[in-house]
Amino acid sequence: QHTCAAPGDNDDGGSSYDAFCDMCGASAEYSETIDTSGTYAKRTIVSNGCPNHYAVCTGKDTDGCGDVGEEGDGTQATPQDFSFDVPAYPVIATDTTDWPGCVTYEIG
Repeated sequence: QHTCAAPGDNDDGGSSYDAFCDMCGASAEYSETIDTSGTYAKRTIVSNGCPNHYAVCTGKDTDGCGDVGEEGDGTQATPQDFSFDVPAYPVIATDTTDWPGCVTYEIG
């Protein structure tokens, strides 16, 4: 089994992951901010998509992955660039008549 270093004990300080995420979760990034400057307050969630937990590849028998039932020596998790804006204070809709049913074209 791969041994994960304590947070902050990795050689690069946990801040320079280019091709793959850290397999022990050290490269996970997540933040939320609330912006009340517009008509409606919004919550912006930003993440690099890296798992915040142990994520060593197993069961695929490919580069970096172990065979079925065996742990590999790498991860297939790659950094992403996620940013989502959602209502800061969501409420349950009281009227849903404006919602389109199932459509096969782009809405908006």
